[in-house]
Amino acid sequence: MRTQCPGQDTRFWKPDDIFELACTECGSRVEFFRDDASRRCPGCGRRIQNPKLTMGCAQWCSHAKECLGYDPRSVAGSVPSADEPLILRLVKGLKESPSVEAGEVARSLSALEFAEDILKSSKANPVVTLAASLFFGYARDPAGGGGTGGPACLSSEAGRIIEAAGLRSGAAGMVCAILDGLEQESEEAKIAHDSRLLALMRESAMAGRPATGAHPSAKLKTGPARAAAARMAPAAEGRA
Repeated sequence: MRTQCPGQDTRFWKPDDIFELACTECGSRVEFFRDDASRRCPGCGRRIQNPKLTMGCAQWCSHAKECLGYDPRSVAGSVPSADEPLILRLVKGLKESPSVEAGEVARSLSALEFAEDILKSSKANPVVTLAASLFFGYARDPAGGGGTGGPACLSSEAGRIIEAAGLRSGAAGMVCAILDGLEQESEEAKIAHDSRLLALMRESAMAGRPATGAHPSAKLKTGPARAAAARMAPAAEGRA
């Protein structure tokens, strides 16, 4: 049995991910979920486009059409950034890598979704942040601390995927500095750290695994990530 995708699980959404708009034709209230491409007005039947369309992990997931009932990549205006083709190439490289397990791919995509959300209130470099967040798990486990003892970024599988995707050398160097632990205080590094940790926390919440010892949220470095962790706690309690 397929479990519900955490990115589309409403228990993990923010309060404003479900909202109402007034129909411009008749004034009736129309309720939207964040992943609705459009809704029909109950008053006059007019089809209204969702101005706040947010697809989250559905942008990257091969099961998006099965999950949502339509392919979000075919919806005009659903591409939020001009950098998406590069990020999609990174995601494709990750998913096609024979050395990356399916569970790690899902975890990395979850981290990518959190990074996208945190970037909305940050001035960090989006390309560096998203790429570092996607591959942060290859550098260290932020829940446990310390490195994995693996190869340096540029000679690792992550480095190969980054190079094949065509990330410019300057940005690639910044990403690898984050993955190798040489850069930990930049906004990009903090978001990558927090996004990975939030992905691990959400995975534990979905599986009903309680945290042992100090709660992982104590290691979060950014305000938006701490807010996301706080929203996650009631959802985890409801699942228990």
